[in-house]
Amino acid sequence: MWAETYDCCGGGNGARTAKDGTYTLNGLASGDYRVQVFVPEEGLAGEFYDDTGDWSKAARVEVSSGATTQNIDFSLGTGGSISGTVYQENGTTPLANADVWANTYECCGGGNGTRTDSDGTYSIDGLASGDYRVEAFAGGEGYAHEFFDETTDWNEASRVEVTGGDTTSGIDFTLDAGGTISGTVYEADGETPVADADVWADSDECCGGGNGARTATDGTYTISGLAAGDYRVQTHARDGGLVGEFYDDTTDWGQADSVTVTAGQDTSGIDFTLASGGSISGTVVRDSDGSGVADVDVWANSYDCCGSSGTRTDEDGAYTITGLASGEFRVEVYAAGHGLAGEFYDDEGNWDDADS
Repeated sequence: MWAETYDCCGGGNGARTAKDGTYTLNGLASGDYRVQVFVPEEGLAGEFYDDTGDWSKAARVEVSSGATTQNIDFSLGTGGSISGTVYQENGTTPLANADVWANTYECCGGGNGTRTDSDGTYSIDGLASGDYRVEAFAGGEGYAHEFFDETTDWNEASRVEVTGGDTTSGIDFTLDAGGTISGTVYEADGETPVADADVWADSDECCGGGNGARTATDGTYTISGLAAGDYRVQTHARDGGLVGEFYDDTTDWGQADSVTVTAGQDTSGIDFTLASGGSISGTVVRDSDGSGVADVDVWANSYDCCGSSGTRTDEDGAYTITGLASGEFRVEVYAAGHGLAGEFYDDEGNWDDADS
């Protein structure tokens, strides 16, 4: 089960049903939510409340602080399935352990995924009736992702129709060898390597594609399994208090340079030099008695677009978020696991009202 704030952005919480099918979602701030249930392992189609698989048609569920909104019940029908086989580029050798995912064709919510067996076959179960984009990934094996039917472009993906209780079969993939992006991540001096930094390549267009890697002890990385095309490449090294950035030397997605990948070839020299970042610190306390709340997530989101970083509170409720670029941030705390409502700084429950 999951409840997401009805509009934008942040908030929400999840839970699992008990043996008798009951559930309680705790720690929700006052406001309206979309509530969704998933049980694909039982072959049942997930849905939003009230009785729809469409995000845009989900009913508003109103929550008031300190009160329980009851009788948000679900009756789930049998889901449909999508099945097929993923092959290597020769079209005959099966590809094991490839990830295959079905995303609802329109927006938003829904879908499910799985992995291929040793013979390359897969079956994605528990899908609500409707149309899907189906995508296969095997970047770790050096293969480029692909949407059905034989395209790397989200917008050109074929519609795969699913009907509850039926299997849509023959959704097969033949994955081509991907290209790679490689480079080194350094500290601000341009000489000291940064180990264990995350580096990610996102498709320059929308949507889908991309892959990531971590830097080795000498700061080097290689991102494999990329389809031919242009990418924005980004690195994060928050544990070191360093500011993440896009290639080449910018924290702004819109100003990132395009990095071109060619199938079967390496685009090398995509290096980063990371500056030390600023930090945000504070304490999370209970309204009731002012005591500190340990082990809750605190997140700083760039006030405009894009970038974010987070941490957890210590035993006294104190936190410090490091590695932040200069600028303004919305800071949010999640404490649903403690039965407490999350909020934005300063005492706001809404993303749009959050102070910077």
